[in-house]
Formats: sequence, structure tokens, C-alpha cells
Amino acid sequence: MKSIEGKNNVHRIKKQIAKSWHDVVAVNCVKYSNGKVVIESDHVKEEWHRYTEKLLNKEDTQDNNTTCKKVEVTCQLIRRDKILKE
Repeated sequence: MKSIEGKNNVHRIKKQIAKSWHDVVAVNCVKYSNGKVVIESDHVKEEWHRYTEKLLNKEDTQDNNTTCKKVEVTCQLIRRDKILKE
């Protein structure tokens, strides 16, 4: 990596990683359920509030009578020193 091309690749990868780690800190717009896009912050907050209320108050329609089979399996102990030898 002493070449200029190698250094450029390192910087390019570093920039890509840094860019992917950025958090989204604000929502600038949101689409109403009727399809209209809203950009005013008060309306965006209202729509998010409506959406989360609807999502959290939705009736659970999944079947709660799920059964699982009990499986008996024997496991071998794997030691770290055995792995390091290989």
C-alpha cells in the first residue's frame, strides 16, 4: 500500500465507511396517507404521531397458539486450544 494507488484506495474506502456511519438526524418531509407530501415541521410531527398511534394500536391478528417441538440434541464441547491447533 505504499503506492499512490493503494493510498487512494484506502482513502476512498475510509470515506465510504464514514459516509455509511452517518445518522439521520431529521426528517424533512413525509407523505400523508392520501399521498400529499408535507414539509412543514408541525405537520410532519402530526403525521408521524398519527402513523405511530395507528401502528401501535393495531390489533394483533397472528395466531398465539404456536407450538414448538422439543428436540433433544447432544452437543460436543469445543475447546479454544483445539481450534487454534488447526
